[in-house]
Parts: sequence; C-alpha cells; structure tokens
Amino acid sequence: IYTQRHREPFLRWADVAIPALFFGQAIARWGNYANQELYGPPTNLPWGIAIDCAHRVAAYLCPGDPNLVAGQIPVAADAAFQPLFFYESSLDLLGGLVALFLLTRLAARLRNGDVLAFWLIWYGLVRATLETLRLSYDFTFFALPVAILLGLGASAAGVVLLVLNPRRPQPPP
Repeated sequence: IYTQRHREPFLRWADVAIPALFFGQAIARWGNYANQELYGPPTNLPWGIAIDCAHRVAAYLCPGDPNLVAGQIPVAADAAFQPLFFYESSLDLLGGLVALFLLTRLAARLRNGDVLAFWLIWYGLVRATLETLRLSYDFTFFALPVAILLGLGASAAGVVLLVLNPRRPQPPP
C-alpha cells in the first residue's frame, strides 16, 4: 500500500526488506526450540536435542505412553533428535548474510526483485528440504505435506521472477 500510494517501486522495497526477513526468521525459529517442536528423527549426533515425552509426535512416543499402538516400538525417554529448527535458523542466517552481500556489493548488477527472487528460492528450498525430515504434518494435499508444496512453489516463483525480471523496464535509481 505504501509503495503504491507514494509511487515507489515495490520490488526495490521488497529487496531492501529481505535481509531483515531472513534475520527475523532465523530468530523466530528459536521459538520452535522453546516449544519443543520442529525436530526430526532420533539421532546419535552430538548436537541432537532432548524432546520431552509430552511434546513428541506419535512416531517417537516414550515407553509407557498410553498412546502407543500395539507393536509400536517406543523411543527412549532420553533420546536425542535432529534439531531442524537450528538447521533452518542457521540457513536463514546464512541467507540473510548472502542477501546483504548482494545488496551491498553487487547492487549495481542487480535488478529490482532479484533479492526477492533469491529469498523465494533459498527459503523455499530450505523449507521443502527440511520438511522431508519431519514426521508430523498438520496439513497435507493429495498426501503431500503442504509445507513442502509451498516451499517448492515459492522456489518456482523465484525462478520465474528471475527469468522474467530482465524483460521488465527498470525505474530510475
């Protein structure tokens, strides 16, 4: 609304906002750690995190949990899990640094919307990849997790923006 009202190029403003968006996402993922969510399968890796029995998805229930299905093998109460929130937070931080580099060092070579396209591709691929390690999906569409579909869709939109971007006339700097 602001860019429309003040006749400013939306894509230029979007590009400027992308590093902050990346850094905000990196910080926000730590809320998943506090809530004990966004974790992957059990692991023996030294950076595995503990997840309380009360916060586990059905596939990783603790011994003695009343929700255990006959024949299901429980996961030890002291098991460590892949910290998907940390992977995503780290990759968001890295993406923000790359976006800052693009805006500060390569700005003369970029067109309005290129950094937005980078975010769409980067974040979409990170999210789609990490979602493959999760076993609890809140929403699915034709048996595919919606988060994976949205991630791949965002990446595809970023590629389309990059491909079509050079064809649009650029406003003056």
